[in-house]
Amino acid sequence: MSGRPRLLVVDDDVELCESVADALTDAGYEAVTAGDGLRAMRLSHAAQTPSLILLDLMMPDMNGWEFREQQLRDRRTKDIPVVVMTASRDLRRHPVKADAFLFKPFTLDDLLEQVHRVVPPTRDAQPT
Repeated sequence: MSGRPRLLVVDDDVELCESVADALTDAGYEAVTAGDGLRAMRLSHAAQTPSLILLDLMMPDMNGWEFREQQLRDRRTKDIPVVVMTASRDLRRHPVKADAFLFKPFTLDDLLEQVHRVVPPTRDAQPT
């Protein structure tokens, strides 16, 4: 265990997922990734649960809306905060409950601002 807050990045865009994970690692977090909601659900039940989930909405197998509904019903995961990452500009038609939203394309500064607001990095965790 690294002492860093563990963040779960969920997106089927492999390049974006890896870029976000790398940026979060550099910012002092431990980042794990999942390419769909089913894998994300398994990882959210891991021994070290994530401190935050960054969640894409449009994914195969289990999309972000389905993941979030299931997560909120599960007593083990319902309190994990979520930052939604989406290209959708019309969330009124298909709302999703989240602690924050990042609209794609977003900048590294936007990402870190939202993440730090929800889960500040620990002081003893040194960025790599």
